[in-house]
Amino acid sequence: MQLKIRKIEVQDAAQFNILKKRVESESAYMLYDKGENQSTDEFQVKFIEKLKSQDSPNQLFVAEVNDDLVGFIALMGTKLNKKSHIKEVAMGIVKDHSGKGLGGKLIEHAIDFARKDQIKRLELTVIIENKNAIKLYKKMGFIKEGTKKNSVFIDGKYIDEDIYGYML
Repeated sequence: MQLKIRKIEVQDAAQFNILKKRVESESAYMLYDKGENQSTDEFQVKFIEKLKSQDSPNQLFVAEVNDDLVGFIALMGTKLNKKSHIKEVAMGIVKDHSGKGLGGKLIEHAIDFARKDQIKRLELTVIIENKNAIKLYKKMGFIKEGTKKNSVFIDGKYIDEDIYGYML
């Protein structure tokens, strides 16, 4: 297995669209429900072009195994001075590659990038039922800072999300 973690490129748009929809269909813990994400390849091209522009505060890295995209980690920020030192983290991995250390490698990559970019804080939210993700985030040094009550609605019930932070 040849793993490569790299910045997304415009030519990845179609495969990234497939990746996102696959991750969303395999996990109840992603933002979109199965089938809810109606993004097109053209939408992804525009999204990636915007990411690649000089003034974007956001970064997106993909994990590639044998030329297939199998995961991603996004660092989303703002240009506002008071919050420009923070990036919000979002990550997704296809089920076939989950539990094999890829999540840790993606987080390490994001932390390394953030350090070089002089980011001081990473933050994320995680659904409290997502025990594997919580275990990973804690292992990587994220610290629970609070809970958002009834933050998401999944399978007919409201579920809390925990807020985690990582100081660089």
